[in-house]
Amino acid sequence: MRRITMLFALLLALLLLVGCENDGETIRATPEPDDSATIVVPEATSEATETAAPTEVATTPTPAVTAEPTLEVPDASSEEDTLADVDPAGQSVLFWHTQSAEREAALQELVAQFNEENEQGITVTAAALENPEAIYDRLTGQIAASEEPDLVVAYQDQAAEYRQEELIIDLSPYIQSATWGIEGESRQDFFAAFVNSDYNALYGEQLGFPLERSVEVLYYNADLLKTLGFDAPPSNWEAFREMTCAAKEKGVVGYQLTGEASHFASMLFSRGGDLMNEAQDEYTLDSAQVVETAEYLKGLYEEGCITLAPASFSDPDEFGGGNLLFSIASSAFLPRFTQAVEAGYKGKWAVTALPHETPDPVMNIYGSSLSILSRTPEKQLAAWLFLKWMTEPEQQLRWAEIGNGFPVRKSVVEELDSYLADNPNYEVAFNLLDFGKSEPAVAGYDFTRRLLADGLMEIVRGADVSTTLADINEEANVVLESLKAE
Repeated sequence: MRRITMLFALLLALLLLVGCENDGETIRATPEPDDSATIVVPEATSEATETAAPTEVATTPTPAVTAEPTLEVPDASSEEDTLADVDPAGQSVLFWHTQSAEREAALQELVAQFNEENEQGITVTAAALENPEAIYDRLTGQIAASEEPDLVVAYQDQAAEYRQEELIIDLSPYIQSATWGIEGESRQDFFAAFVNSDYNALYGEQLGFPLERSVEVLYYNADLLKTLGFDAPPSNWEAFREMTCAAKEKGVVGYQLTGEASHFASMLFSRGGDLMNEAQDEYTLDSAQVVETAEYLKGLYEEGCITLAPASFSDPDEFGGGNLLFSIASSAFLPRFTQAVEAGYKGKWAVTALPHETPDPVMNIYGSSLSILSRTPEKQLAAWLFLKWMTEPEQQLRWAEIGNGFPVRKSVVEELDSYLADNPNYEVAFNLLDFGKSEPAVAGYDFTRRLLADGLMEIVRGADVSTTLADINEEANVVLESLKAE
């Protein structure tokens, strides 16, 4: 634990050296949505709620999948079942989660159901902490904890740090187990991109498993787009430039740049680029695609075709007021955009894939997952059985009814057909999940996100693109190497 404490101090010291455009605030791609914005999915027997005409949604075609992603975890057929003789009967599991209000109440109901119905007599206790960072502080010893959890919520980079300290285990044997695992047919029901986002290439291990995900999409004002003379949203970045510049000529904001690292990653993915090499052991933040993406944004800003966002996550309000043509944001914000438009300009709007230079869209998906702590074999298996149960279709459907994320199983969408038909934006976003790609799942990525966000703000304000990115890349790799060192 001493090494991770020293590294925490190193990261803190480095953060103090980074130019702080947002007063040192570290922003994750998707903050916890307000409970007031909860998506309520009607039961199959409920009558569809009529959607008010003033907030009519434009129709957006969904691209066809040309290459189906596959799970990184290999099939169980060639693997020995090391868990066959483990008996989880009577085990107790402490689960640290981050839900609150209505979502916490729903989670507690699910936990109670599992405790009552599971055949092994496993008892799960769910305890809420503020956020994954609060869990991180306790697991790494930054804050004392009175109890030790067996199952925790973690972002992928946090899971990588936990693995370095041997705090969590590889879930591959559990997924593959012929006795306790996920059967082949059921495994194909999962969105591969969701599960793969928790696969750590450095260790060749599955460090977590998702319960839900969201995807970054392009929100657009269809009425304004038509007024500007365009019939469809941009399919590539040159068209995006043309449309945002046309908006400027009409005195409307085309797009607000936040400097948020996930937005930049989404743009980079759509150009065929990446933040790291294929082995995920070195950052490539000075690559041709990264430079090209940064220069593109700098050029748009210098032309006055995009502006800087006045505040973090202010897009829904600006968009709802009819003052913003495009926004790049998480699908988890769909309720907020809906409410903002209903309270604002009450016109047509929709979501679609980001413009892209690749044959298919490449969509940035994200979200925290569940990781199992290193405990006795019996307790680890008990934690896995609860995790696995939470990913079964029935529980996934119930979780979708009160959450803002998308379920991780494809079959669940069949149960949401009536809801998706009444909410076409959710259907469009859901259908883009097959094109998913994730940001790096490596230790220290939060620090790199901050470097990238601050560097992007420096670039649009005049800093040299190549020099700035080279400096960021060097600093990010120094920290990465220090975290990889034993």
